[in-house]
Amino acid sequence: MLYGVNNAELEGITFGKGESPLKEAKNIQLKDSIFTWKYPLWYDDNVKVENTTFETMSRSGIWYTKNILIKNSALQAPKLFRRASHIKLDNVHFVDAEETMWTCNDIKITNSQINGDHFGKDSKNIETVKFFV
Repeated sequence: MLYGVNNAELEGITFGKGESPLKEAKNIQLKDSIFTWKYPLWYDDNVKVENTTFETMSRSGIWYTKNILIKNSALQAPKLFRRASHIKLDNVHFVDAEETMWTCNDIKITNSQINGDHFGKDSKNIETVKFFV
């Protein structure tokens, strides 16, 4: 869809069926949006996400991504993070964090709720503040 987009501000978008809508994007800001299908943010760098929903089928959503901040968002999909680094999450709700945050590095989670099994497998440098499981 927007493969390889660079230096973009995206707002109020519903990403429907279709895999990898923002693969290999750089320097993007995403606000008030919805991901409904698989692999939304793969191999991205410098991503800011706010007030966005990752619906159940947006599974395997954020893999191999570096420097991502997600605030005030609903993360409903399992297997959401893999092999990602420099992750900041603030006020997010993981509805189904099963097999999420695997083999990730440098993670800061604040004011968030996480529900699901096998969260954080093989991840390193995880800092949590006001974290609810």
